[in-house]
Amino acid sequence: MQQTEVEKTQITTLLGIFFMIMMAVFAAEVTVMQLYGDLFTHVSIVHGAFLDSSTLVLIIALPLWFFVFRPAFREKIRKDGAYASIAFFLYLKILAGLFLIQLLIMFFLPDLLVHVPPTLENLADGALTVLFSAPLFWWLLYRLELHYRLEPLADFIDAPTTLYILLLFMIFLADMLQEIIFPQLHLQMSDVQFQLFDALITVLLIAPLLFILVVRPLRRLARSEMARSNAIYDQVVDAIVKTDQEGTIASFNLAAQNIFGFRADEMIGKPTSILLDSEQIDLPALLQQLATDAEADPVKFNELIASRRDGSDLVLDVSISKIKLEGPDEFLLLLRDISDRKAAEDALLATDAIFREIFNQSEDAILFFEPGSGDILDVNARTEALYGFSKRELQEQGIKAFCDQDVLARLAEMIRGISTSGSAQIDRLVNLRQDGSAIVVSIRGKMMTLQGAQVIYCTVRDISERVRLENEALEIQAKLIHANKMTSLGLLVSGVAHEINNPNNYVLSNAQLLSKIWKDALIILEQYYQEHGDFLVGGIKFSELEDHTPEIFHGITDGSRRINAIVTDLKRFVRQDTTLMMAEVDINKVVSSAVSMLHHELIKHTDNLQVRLVENLPPVRGSSQQLGQVIINLLMNACQALPDKSCTVRLETAHDTETGQVRISVSDQGCGLSDEAGEKIFEPFFTTKMEVGGTGLGLSISQTIVKDHGGQIDFSTETNKGTTFIVRLPVERCENRQERDVRTGKNGM
Repeated sequence: MQQTEVEKTQITTLLGIFFMIMMAVFAAEVTVMQLYGDLFTHVSIVHGAFLDSSTLVLIIALPLWFFVFRPAFREKIRKDGAYASIAFFLYLKILAGLFLIQLLIMFFLPDLLVHVPPTLENLADGALTVLFSAPLFWWLLYRLELHYRLEPLADFIDAPTTLYILLLFMIFLADMLQEIIFPQLHLQMSDVQFQLFDALITVLLIAPLLFILVVRPLRRLARSEMARSNAIYDQVVDAIVKTDQEGTIASFNLAAQNIFGFRADEMIGKPTSILLDSEQIDLPALLQQLATDAEADPVKFNELIASRRDGSDLVLDVSISKIKLEGPDEFLLLLRDISDRKAAEDALLATDAIFREIFNQSEDAILFFEPGSGDILDVNARTEALYGFSKRELQEQGIKAFCDQDVLARLAEMIRGISTSGSAQIDRLVNLRQDGSAIVVSIRGKMMTLQGAQVIYCTVRDISERVRLENEALEIQAKLIHANKMTSLGLLVSGVAHEINNPNNYVLSNAQLLSKIWKDALIILEQYYQEHGDFLVGGIKFSELEDHTPEIFHGITDGSRRINAIVTDLKRFVRQDTTLMMAEVDINKVVSSAVSMLHHELIKHTDNLQVRLVENLPPVRGSSQQLGQVIINLLMNACQALPDKSCTVRLETAHDTETGQVRISVSDQGCGLSDEAGEKIFEPFFTTKMEVGGTGLGLSISQTIVKDHGGQIDFSTETNKGTTFIVRLPVERCENRQERDVRTGKNGM
């Protein structure tokens, strides 16, 4: 149906344009004949034909271009310049065709007008011209409509100058036709009758053209504009309410009906206070103010509360403006429903508040980085507390604030990796706080979308304490393993000592027996020597062997006894002492035994071992085994502290009569102890000799043993000068020995 209406409209437009062109051709040809009538009688047919055809073409050329070609190609030429040449060549073809048609008519005109009265020859010539040129111009209009979509002349109303010229041209054609035709009719009328008839003919000639080319397009345009306005009015998503100066509703669009739930017929004539609460906005006063101000700008209100028909609340943005038209003042209210947006904003604010609370309360430091540049966008409060920098300082300095040069490259590479792969992590990284202290952190990062933008989200956890505990656990584990090895070694030493003792006793007894045998055999060998001279015994001359043999047997016996003493000391050291704190202990004997056991280690570490034992030391009460262990530990520490064998190890005993204590001191000329090592020297498993197998248990155990014996152990140290350990043990008093002898039944001895 719509397509049919469009086709009817186009045909009507084509007919109107065609009729206007034919009138112009007819009027132009009659005018030319009137002007050149006398001239044509003095020239040849050929010259007259060329003159008439040329003049007709010149007259028609301007209106043909202005009213047909220009409207048809105006938009086409603007979009594509190639259409200019198409329009120009088509225009020349039509003019050439009109020229040829009129030229042929002029050639054959005398033959065609044989029976036509002379007074009507000009009119007949015009009619013939219209008749023969009509197909040409209809073909032109059809071609323009079919191929180039001719622009309807109704669009001339958008160009007032064009419409004005068209109307003048129509009046000119009508009046000219009357002036040509009326004299030929020989009408018998009075002046008044002729004027009325002339006016009537003018109206009849112009009326169809005005209706087709002006009235009908204007009416169609008005309907189109009204339909467009109504469509916009109903299709707009905002409520549009028109009121008078008193605030009475004059119109209520479809969007307003949907938003408020009222029908238009229910609201027209009602006050706007039904829609807007007067406590929020005094609409009549506002409308009065707008009415008095001709140049007033629209007044806007944001987030006004209104009510729907069902009583539910609405949140509206309202704009009120004056409609500047003739007649009584009218006002337009644009009401936009922002309830959903407001609810979404409130939800977003609540979500943002929750996010910000979680963000700042997180136990991990959180940093947001910009992908690509790696700039810090935001940090939480934990980040500021962890690194000691403010958010602004971190944003200005970036990761350089808490990373040294080596760590900076590694962290920057991680951030770049997140930008490409989406996630990355570093399990252990050293960062720096603002005060310069180092912390160990683990970092996890991933790419995420925040408020529609891509950001890099990183969490940083301080694992310094965990790393410290892990390192301590590893050290303790290593020390426990070493302690277990030492325990196993103690058991092994006990077994080895027992096994060595048997063959050593065999060597000792056989050495003594061989010594006796040698003495008895020596008498016979000396007689043989006197009789036969010197001879070899075991590859050695008897004269030389006789002097050294006693030394050999003495060395074997002494070495065996020394082995026996060492084994005995080892067995005593390993064996659990069941008489702990019950026996009298001679410190000098304990010291001598310890030195004997460590003889090999002592001569390996130093060439200057000095042992000074004060005679007649009073005994102490305790375990010789445990006290020997203390002395061995102190001697071993002293040896291991020496830089070379030329340094001295000094072991001394003394009796302090004022305090009633026996004092044992072990000094070395080693490198000394640092302040940090001095504070931890007696802690279990602390050692400065981990690389050479130190367990960190020796001094801790020694301190425990000394305290169990009621004594104390102290030390003094100087860097690069050495360290001295002093053990103080209480002397067992005479009355204590007498009481013990009474208990054990030895007082009578």
